[in-house]
Amino acid sequence: MWRDGTQDEKPQEPGKEVDEVAAEVELKRLMSLNVLRDAQPSDDSIQRTLTTRFVYDWRWKPTGKAEGGQDPQFKWLRRARLVAREYAFAEGKRDDVFSPASSSHLLRLLPALYLCKTALDDFPGDDPYVLGSLDIKDAFLQVDQREPLRLKMPSGDRIVMKNLPGQRAGAKDWFDHISRFLCAKAEVTQCCLNPCLMRGENIAVLVHVDDVMLLGKRNYVENVFLPLLKSQFDLSCSLIKDVGDEFTFLKRTYRLTSHGLIISPGNYVPKMLEIFEENYGKVKISKVPIDPNMLVEDKSDELNAYDSGIYRSLVGMGLYLAQERYDIAYAIKELSSKMAKPTKSSMCGLRKLLGYLRQTSWYAVLLPTPEPGRGKIAHVDKHFILESYSDSDWSGHQAHRRSTSSAIHYVNSCPVFASARTQRVVSLSSCEAELHALVSAAGDGKYIAGCLSFL
Repeated sequence: MWRDGTQDEKPQEPGKEVDEVAAEVELKRLMSLNVLRDAQPSDDSIQRTLTTRFVYDWRWKPTGKAEGGQDPQFKWLRRARLVAREYAFAEGKRDDVFSPASSSHLLRLLPALYLCKTALDDFPGDDPYVLGSLDIKDAFLQVDQREPLRLKMPSGDRIVMKNLPGQRAGAKDWFDHISRFLCAKAEVTQCCLNPCLMRGENIAVLVHVDDVMLLGKRNYVENVFLPLLKSQFDLSCSLIKDVGDEFTFLKRTYRLTSHGLIISPGNYVPKMLEIFEENYGKVKISKVPIDPNMLVEDKSDELNAYDSGIYRSLVGMGLYLAQERYDIAYAIKELSSKMAKPTKSSMCGLRKLLGYLRQTSWYAVLLPTPEPGRGKIAHVDKHFILESYSDSDWSGHQAHRRSTSSAIHYVNSCPVFASARTQRVVSLSSCEAELHALVSAAGDGKYIAGCLSFL
């Protein structure tokens, strides 16, 4: 159902009739995709049922194609999506629903490798490297059910033939489906350290559910790999080819400049500020991201249920943001330790962090154009060098007296991963605290080195 308006003015929740029309459109779409079909008398043996519900939202969509060089008209579209309702407590313990997942260690490996490969390419004009992302639409809806399920609806029973979003085994079944396709058709192999990382003779990919980051030679990507995927899946693709090009992956924007790749962590900062200030008033600018009161024993009162929900939501966004904002990693680590029972003191710490983010909202990560084998300090006569640096504070937290391990890892001077973790034991000396930090950094470094060697 269409509604007029501007992009900044999302319509209010509509009446029941509008939602019913959107639900009917969604059912027809699923029937046309063979996700659902009408139950027949021959389906009496299918008795296992699946509980579902419709989830509604608004989408800003074009109403038609542009004509005469004019921009298309946009309107708000009321959209319904049918999702499954499966719960762990209802089915008991299962070990067949766990899907491999990419990790933050790997998110900047392909971008760093793209810059390194571009710097090493002796004939860039002949067949240059490209970096980009794919978004596979309706990914789960393309995977067959392990067994057909019955869906009871007011308009009649339906048989569920494909996976629906919300099913516990959906992520694993989808990953198995896409990995089998890539291994068989694109002739890629999976990394033994993380199966989400794959490579072939002319391509390397990182799979994160229905989003894919890819690195490869331009001719192969455009003329072989993409047509192969489009023959099986409905997808959209964005590639970096020249300075100024950009793409998005997991809500991060990657933009190529003359100095390297700039990675911007989406619009989390303005969204966090908007939510906080709507509830608690204006946030003052702060020069540091952490409140010193976060490092002493917290004797303040716990927040009520409403404030606790806002606190957890904002800290959750901060955890995502900290993967690019290394300067707030320590503050977010301390704030996240309070998520089980947020207090008034921890809310003050969150306000302090938001004040710092207000004046640094334009910060981003730069992966500089590298020189082969040249690191921040060390230099080698090889194409690649991985450097890992660690540090710690000794009993920095005055309440539990545990230290913090921090580390940052570079590939050819490109920062690919950073961490800040509270140590699990109380170190009895600064040397012991440094040792714990070193071992933690070495473990991450070995993992990154193994994945880099695979690529």
